[in-house]
Amino acid sequence: MSSPVLPSTPDPAIEHYWFGKAYRDLWAVIRVSGTLNLDTAKDYWAKTSIKEDTEVKTWVKRIFFAMSAGMVLLFGTAFWLILVPVHIMIVAVIALLVGASFVIVRLMESTYLRTRGWRAYCKACKNLMPIPVYKCPSCGEAHRNLVPSRYGILHRQCNCGEKLPCCFFSGRLKIAGFCPNPNCNESVSAADLQSSNTVIAFVGSPSSGKSAFLTAAARALLTIEAPRREWTVNFSDSEDKRRYDTLMTDIHKFKGTVKTAYVSHPAYKFDIDGVSKVSKRTQLFLCDIAGETFRDQSDRLGLHSQFLNSMGTILIIDPFSFPKVLDRYRSQLDGIGKVNQVAREEPRMLLSIFISGLRDYFGLQTGALWKKPVAIVLSKSDLCKIGEEITKNGADSKTIIDWIRLNDGDEFLSSCAAHFAKYQFFSISSLTESADDVTICTSSALMPVNWIFTTESSPLAPPRVK
Repeated sequence: MSSPVLPSTPDPAIEHYWFGKAYRDLWAVIRVSGTLNLDTAKDYWAKTSIKEDTEVKTWVKRIFFAMSAGMVLLFGTAFWLILVPVHIMIVAVIALLVGASFVIVRLMESTYLRTRGWRAYCKACKNLMPIPVYKCPSCGEAHRNLVPSRYGILHRQCNCGEKLPCCFFSGRLKIAGFCPNPNCNESVSAADLQSSNTVIAFVGSPSSGKSAFLTAAARALLTIEAPRREWTVNFSDSEDKRRYDTLMTDIHKFKGTVKTAYVSHPAYKFDIDGVSKVSKRTQLFLCDIAGETFRDQSDRLGLHSQFLNSMGTILIIDPFSFPKVLDRYRSQLDGIGKVNQVAREEPRMLLSIFISGLRDYFGLQTGALWKKPVAIVLSKSDLCKIGEEITKNGADSKTIIDWIRLNDGDEFLSSCAAHFAKYQFFSISSLTESADDVTICTSSALMPVNWIFTTESSPLAPPRVK
């Protein structure tokens, strides 16, 4: 399918009569009728200088034309003064009805879409699309704001003469839609536009286990959550499926994952059917947000947009990146060849970069709390059996906080409390390594994701146990 022709003006459409031309016509009628009245009076008055063959005829006609000029000026102006307000009132009533219809239709559409929770993201650039660009089926011209407006309430007329539906219930979904990002122009399906979208951002330093955890969560969604909840879950596009399969292969081949790169946008997008009766489809983004997103203003592949529109964040922490823990486990890690795979950034530094990015690029004010939930996951819990140490007194958030505090993580904990309104700690392993292979742990991978869903009252949240 070809991309739309970008218009030379924002709206290549003909303005609706009752949103402009009607009032220009009203003023023209008032002005022209008043002018014609005066011109008629002037014409009669000009004839008062007429001369006939006799004096009597001359004066009779002069008196007749003078009286005619006076009558036109008096009664014509009177009628003009009476009819102009009537005309204005008729136009005003019609304009009021048209305006009320516009407001009602606009409110109906916005309320309908809002109550259904429909939000479309471009599957290519990952930007949120309040409304796509729509392509005129006749001339290919792009309409950037095909909504009830001054160009029409239910339909608008393209400059080529084609009538286009401009609201959801008048058939707008039948027109070819495209991403409004001028650098993208990816086609958008009607199913995408009727989806509710949820974005979960995965954030962590290199070698923290972030990509492995994201892949484990994706596998848990496909193999555990979908059958249990009677959902139909599929990758939104073949590229996401290929990436998932590649990561699964890498995990077994390299006993781990490779560093997230910008050459392939780091996200899984799923189409989930069966979640809600009001949405034909729920789309879930699991986005591996590279750490550079919080250090750099450039929005590579929509990562900034994804994070800004996310429901919550999963912050992945390598427990061995706490200096005291690394000192204690260094010899064991060295013995199994894992000491060089420990995340280089200490948790307090990662958190400092994350919070600075929230302030610089995502609107977090100094002294304010980040409102969206943050699930803080201590990964690699199977490595050197550190998970047993972390959760020996229980697997709840308080127990994990106590373990962090015992390992000189007070500054990290204080920063979490000072900047996050809603946060919870988890200790989870994404991979379990044996002598011959690596097993992906799916049993607990969705716990942080489900906590975010539950915290934000998402339709994707697991049912409450009664």
